Amino acid sequence: FLFNNPEMLILFAAGNSGVDKNKDGKIDANSVGTPGTAKNCLTVGASENVTKTGGIQVPISKLKVAKENWSAEPIFSSYLSDNENGVAMFSSRGPTRDNRIKPDIVAPGTNILSNRSHVKDSSPLWGAYGDDYAWSGGTSMATPLTAGAATIVRQVLKSKFNVSAPSGALVKAVLMHTATDMYPGQYGEGVPAQELTRRPNNDEGYGRVNMQTVSELGSTTKLIDEKAGVSQGQKTSYSVQLSKPGKLLVNMVYADAPGSPTASKTLVNNIDLVVTGPDGKELSSKDATNNHEIVEISNASAGSYKIEVHGVNVPMGKDGKQPFALVYSVY
Repeated sequence: FLFNNPEMLILFAAGNSGVDKNKDGKIDANSVGTPGTAKNCLTVGASENVTKTGGIQVPISKLKVAKENWSAEPIFSSYLSDNENGVAMFSSRGPTRDNRIKPDIVAPGTNILSNRSHVKDSSPLWGAYGDDYAWSGGTSMATPLTAGAATIVRQVLKSKFNVSAPSGALVKAVLMHTATDMYPGQYGEGVPAQELTRRPNNDEGYGRVNMQTVSELGSTTKLIDEKAGVSQGQKTSYSVQLSKPGKLLVNMVYADAPGSPTASKTLVNNIDLVVTGPDGKELSSKDATNNHEIVEISNASAGSYKIEVHGVNVPMGKDGKQPFALVYSVY
């Protein structure tokens, strides 16, 4: 659907199946489920809200299924909503069966105020907040928050950057581009079992949704909604100049063609992001698994950089080409 309707963006919750069954103090991999495994959607995991009032304010060890699912430290003694850089312990983790990164992004999903049902004897979820609202949690709280963020991103693209009909891939790319990398996570670098790797990873994806960063986007950020795309063997090139040392962040997203449900590999069209620095050195993940790529240079030297999108293999393009969205910023 998204390949054929490029202005749409569909969001799915990653799921709440995060557990530590092997009791090593880190949430196990491979728990994200369908439909959150869909490659073209934006899959949302849950980070921690920060609040000390309302909802569930006890150590995880006090939860009914804690001994079965999260009995090892440091998770067992932690709280649900005490660190914005924490990924909620219940949030489902990737990768998918064909090793794609999921979730794509995270947003607050613990102790969130939401609607309370008026159906008789319905559950107050994580705790009542008057007659009309209740505290709740889950990736199903994080996902609507992110859907609202995506709507605002689309408005920003139209009103601030004059993108008349932004693609869903561009909206997704902007959300991932402006996300906050939560590394090293809530427990810090001194706890190896829990330490997050640098983004993107299968715990936080590209990081936590950050609408302040979206609001601050300006002339140092370039947004390219390449709707014609790149064909196999073709290279599309862009250049950016750093007048002084700083940071260069580039990411690319595309809605891939649909693959066979029985295929062992989900990716159909493979295009690569390549960044060449002033020293002639190429930086690229050469990713043949995911339909999104990132190059992040935190200590970029001054000089001219070339950003290229390579059409590596495009067997099912639109008129032989794969459309893409590209976002790059200089800090």
